Amino acid sequence: MSIFQDIREIKAEQFAAYVIIFLAVIAPGLLIIYLFEIELFKSLETLKLIIFAMAISLPLPAINTMLSGNIDREEDPEIHDHLFLNTFISFAGIYLAIFSAYVFALTFKQFLLIIAALEIIYIISLFCERWFGRPNSPSKGAQ
Repeated sequence: MSIFQDIREIKAEQFAAYVIIFLAVIAPGLLIIYLFEIELFKSLETLKLIIFAMAISLPLPAINTMLSGNIDREEDPEIHDHLFLNTFISFAGIYLAIFSAYVFALTFKQFLLIIAALEIIYIISLFCERWFGRPNSPSKGAQ
């Protein structure tokens, strides 16, 4: 099989998954490298650039996934919704920080402070959710 035939056989769901993976895993790192170290962006080979971009992008959602706690499939059957929301919040924060850094010409340190502030807000919201419970479920903190 040729690569063109393989591309033609990709289903819409697979294509959407590939686009989401690219936008969530590779694109934020590429944007960060391009915004703050354009010479590095120009000088690295493609594979090294992609690996470096992934190394920059993935720690925040990994930390958020660990912070979101024990997810039991039997206790929470909507685990995919939870993980999707967690990942979406992580990358929305990264994109917001990248956009702010670009528009306001922020330094890398200021960029990291924005990400840290957004992470603190996320952690506080997680603790509030655990303490007070979800609005449509019985309060966990009152038990």
